[in-house]
Amino acid sequence: MLLAICCASLLCAGELSLSSPDRRLTVIVSDSGGHASYRILYDGITFLDPSPLGFITDAGDFTRDLRLGKATGVQVIDETYSLKNIKKSQVRHLAHTVDIPFEQNGKRAFVVTFSVGNNDVAFRYTLCRTGETLCSVVRQEATGFRLPAGSTTFLCPQSPAMGGFARTTPSYETPYTPDDTPGKNGLGEGYTFPGLFRIADRGWVLISETGVDSRYCAGRLLGHADGLYTIGFPQEKEFNGNGSSSPGITLPGQTPWRYMGEVMPLQETGAFTNHVGVADYKGNSYLFYHTGKLPGGGGFGRSVAVERFEYNADGTFPLIYATNEGVDPVGTLNPYKRTEAETMAFSRGVKSEPNAATGIYIADIHDGDYLKVRAVDFGHNSPKKFHVAAASARRGGTIEVRLDSIGGTVVARVDVPSTGGWEQWKRLKSDASGNVSGVHDLYFVFKGRKGCKLFNLDWWKFSR
Repeated sequence: MLLAICCASLLCAGELSLSSPDRRLTVIVSDSGGHASYRILYDGITFLDPSPLGFITDAGDFTRDLRLGKATGVQVIDETYSLKNIKKSQVRHLAHTVDIPFEQNGKRAFVVTFSVGNNDVAFRYTLCRTGETLCSVVRQEATGFRLPAGSTTFLCPQSPAMGGFARTTPSYETPYTPDDTPGKNGLGEGYTFPGLFRIADRGWVLISETGVDSRYCAGRLLGHADGLYTIGFPQEKEFNGNGSSSPGITLPGQTPWRYMGEVMPLQETGAFTNHVGVADYKGNSYLFYHTGKLPGGGGFGRSVAVERFEYNADGTFPLIYATNEGVDPVGTLNPYKRTEAETMAFSRGVKSEPNAATGIYIADIHDGDYLKVRAVDFGHNSPKKFHVAAASARRGGTIEVRLDSIGGTVVARVDVPSTGGWEQWKRLKSDASGNVSGVHDLYFVFKGRKGCKLFNLDWWKFSR
């Protein structure tokens, strides 16, 4: 829904600016020296130096002898829409947009559409017809992103094509160097989107592309001197002899959006990717991501972490930071109902395994391992019995249930004997001890012979 018309500001001859709805983020577009360029400021501080725009096609070189035309389509966009299968089902999109034409030799060469939100910038081209030509091949994009002096990079180099396992590269991420210096080009083939950059002590810039479909190819970042990164097309060898890496496009036609924004700033999580996902549950929004912080973790030893967040008023993501604490419970657990052992807030040492008859259960339990279960509500009366389903092909071991810490008061203890197999389940029970009421965290501490696997655990519950 279009709500209002706003004005792009003409700073001087050959220069035009567009600001975000909160007026903190500004894009300045220029035709200085006959070259199309743009730069980005946040609160008046430069986050992107003058960066090139334009491209070369089979119809001509649209990187030089360019002149700014009159901006059109300047709008305030306030849209709301619903989609069931995206990160947030109810979306409000708020931004300022403008169409900025560039002319060459008195004729319109191309149009750049900029969209400026409160914490992100996106732009794309519309290629114009030249005479009666109805299609064109884009040979090269000049589109670039020039980082200010003092910036550092967090980029995954793209592997050379048709190498690696079964000649499948580039097919997956490669390790990156934290806080690397600009001016490099990875392994010689540039970098895979997204690209993350630290702008000295000012903040961060994340660069990616979106809206890619069959009408235009996906891109990569090519590194150059002086902190410049440009759009590169796929490597020729990726096509294995079939077709071309240069996109063909009908005229007038549009490129994908190139996007600059940030959701989760780079932090020391021990992993070189985060692979985020978002879910809404019981009125809360959660961001799931990778971390390598657990013992033995690292770049390829990643675990799932989660943080709660609230969307900005305009529907965009806030900056979300990784924490060690995680999220608060959204409810309490009833200990008098059967609880699957894989229901936990934290664990050490154990693994989960599937079984067609039983479902998921906890396995690989050794002496000193434990599970933590949060917000268990015992009510006003203490439990009398503790029940589990466990299995062991060896000597078994002991389960201690402790209150609120790994060394807390023991409220139940049950010995697990050999049951004849790792999936030969036996129901066991013991007396509960002590006066337990109210809400507590429970720690299931496992003990037994050191160095060997003890038993598997399927479920537990208390009874009165």
